[in-house]
Amino acid sequence: MSLVERVLARPTLMIALVVAVIALILGAWLLLGSNKSSVVAAKPSTPATVQPVSVQDTTVASAASAVIASTPVPAVNVASAPLPTDKATAAEELDRLHDENSRLNERKAQLAKQLETSNKILALKEQQIKELEKNPL
Repeated sequence: MSLVERVLARPTLMIALVVAVIALILGAWLLLGSNKSSVVAAKPSTPATVQPVSVQDTTVASAASAVIASTPVPAVNVASAPLPTDKATAAEELDRLHDENSRLNERKAQLAKQLETSNKILALKEQQIKELEKNPL
């Protein structure tokens, strides 16, 4: 029995692999698209068809996640914004920037934790697939 047949025979394994790949793609999209500040309403779409995922796809996804994790986030150029003229406005702007910076740092830590968890899940799934290949039922 081939690997594809085994995965198709166990729909929970296939769903878990698809969810892990989607989580990696979503994490990459959030990391790379983090400089957008507006919220876009989601459009209803047709349901996606589930495609079997191979071991090669998961290794490519884990390699891609490593590249994404090592990519630095570009700094925002605050120097181009006009400077406030009075102390009260400057203090408010400074507080706003500190709050935004702390929120971004928290979000970065959360995304890094999600990425680490996804990588652990992928490694465990790959190990499970290898075990299934060694010991067919």
